[in-house]
Amino acid sequence: MGDNVTKIGSILAEARVEKGYTYADLEQVTKIQSRYLRAIDQNNFQELPGQFYIRAFVRQYAEAVDIDPEWLLAKYPLDDTFANETDIEGVIPTYESRSTKHRQQSRFDYVIQTSKNIFPLFLLLLFMILLIVLMVMAYLKSQSNEDLITQDPAQTETQNNGETDNNNNENDSADSENPSDSDSDSNQDDTEEATDSEDSDTENSDGPISLTTVSIDGTRGSFKTSDIKLPTKVDLKAVEGGRSWISVSIDGAVAYEGTLESGQSQSVDLPSGAKNISFSIGFTPSAEIAIDGKPLELPEDYKTINTQYFDIEID
Repeated sequence: MGDNVTKIGSILAEARVEKGYTYADLEQVTKIQSRYLRAIDQNNFQELPGQFYIRAFVRQYAEAVDIDPEWLLAKYPLDDTFANETDIEGVIPTYESRSTKHRQQSRFDYVIQTSKNIFPLFLLLLFMILLIVLMVMAYLKSQSNEDLITQDPAQTETQNNGETDNNNNENDSADSENPSDSDSDSNQDDTEEATDSEDSDTENSDGPISLTTVSIDGTRGSFKTSDIKLPTKVDLKAVEGGRSWISVSIDGAVAYEGTLESGQSQSVDLPSGAKNISFSIGFTPSAEIAIDGKPLELPEDYKTINTQYFDIEID
């Protein structure tokens, strides 16, 4: 038995030296404390904690220096006569064979390698998903823009048609109101004739004031007349259902300025010696004007303008 122990220690020590391992190196490889490794080399197996650990340490040592532990223990068997059966629970960890550690390391390496192989594929898949999302968003945005472009001309045409219809309706309304305006003015003049017995000149209010065109430039017109007898009044009125802002100036001084609502009227005194009357009308189709009891009718090419600025020179 002693020869076997001596030979085991000598064989392992010789193999360690050939490998160039120190006890510190072997401790890192086998996880066996250096003092136990030194005891094995020196054949002091009594210093090992127990029979089980003697065989386990010998196996670990043999594998570390590339000696087949099965061959070694079969050729030089050990018995239990020299074992120190000390309870060393927790002194050293449970040791694994090099083959077991190799298998575990192989599995770990496989997992690492698999992760390395899968990660680029994962990045590529993520990139493709993002690319598809961006393409879908761009497509939806382009479709939305095309819909807007397609709808805009139709909407513009509809708006233009609506504006044209409104203008036509306003013009038609103004044209249709002119006969009734004349009748209304005549009725108003008749009422004034009955209530104002001192003014015999109002008996001549059957026709509109005669105007001579001096100039027309867009919305601005200039006229003159000798068909007004001073002193008299300028009568302003907003037709039923309409409203308009009106300003009246006499010889450059503002005599009235305001908005007449539906059916409202306003009179402005036109004194003796007045030479010029200026009118600013916000919405002409809704406004009626009479001077000296006679309706004021502008030329056909000017009276249909919605907003008018004109003056009348009195001869």
